[in-house]
This record gives sequence, structure tokens and C-alpha cells, in this order.
Amino acid sequence: MAEVYKYVNGQTLEGAIADMVGVQRSLGKYAFEIKAYADAYLIEARDHSVSIGRRIDWDAFIEVLRWRGGRGGGSGWDVVLNDTLGDGAAYNIERGRRVEFYDDETGLPLGEMEGLFLLERAVQVVADRHRSELRGR
Repeated sequence: MAEVYKYVNGQTLEGAIADMVGVQRSLGKYAFEIKAYADAYLIEARDHSVSIGRRIDWDAFIEVLRWRGGRGGGSGWDVVLNDTLGDGAAYNIERGRRVEFYDDETGLPLGEMEGLFLLERAVQVVADRHRSELRGR
């Protein structure tokens, strides 16, 4: 009968697997592919806003971050939407926001914004493209 240890060299089993060179290489490949799609969606949104005469004034960009350690060891990659405006601007770009207030004269809603779901769409495209790899064939 096999014996499975909870910790390997001071790390959890999951952390030890995550630190394997092949796993890190694959995660990095997927992270940068997601970034490429998300960048394309961001450029597309900016171009569309200019074409309809409503230029978007955010300085958003997509970034890949690599982290190490944490609880139980391990390491990983994050793909994030970053925006220098702060105040939750990146969240609003990705997920949208509700009506903040209404114009006193027209009664029209102001501050509402539909989410662009840049990261979510990029992850879905990469997952669909690599479905057999992610399942283990």
C-alpha cells in the first residue's frame, strides 16, 4: 500500500507539485497567452470608444505577476488588469458598475458602465484552445 505524505520538504504536496519546473513552465506559458488575448481585448475596447466618439480616459494595462511562497509553499502566476487611476477602476473596467446617480435635468443615469470582462474572456479562449492539454488528454 502507498503512503502519501502531507508535506514534502516542508511544503504541502500541492506546493511541491506547483514548484516543479514543468508545471511552472506550463503556467507561465498560459499566463502570457492570457495576457496577449486580454491586451487585444483592451486595445479593441479603446479603439471602439474612439470610433464612437467616447474616448476612454483610463491608463489600464494587463500585467503578469509571478509569486513565490505563501501558505504551504508553492508558487504561481497571476494575470491582472492594472489601472493607475485607483479607486477600483480596474474592477469597474472588468466587471462594470451600477448607476451612481441621475442627472437632475434629464433624469438619465450617470456613472453606469458595462463590464468588458477582458480577463474572463481571455481565460476562456485559452482554456478552450488547450482543453486537451488541461484535461491530461
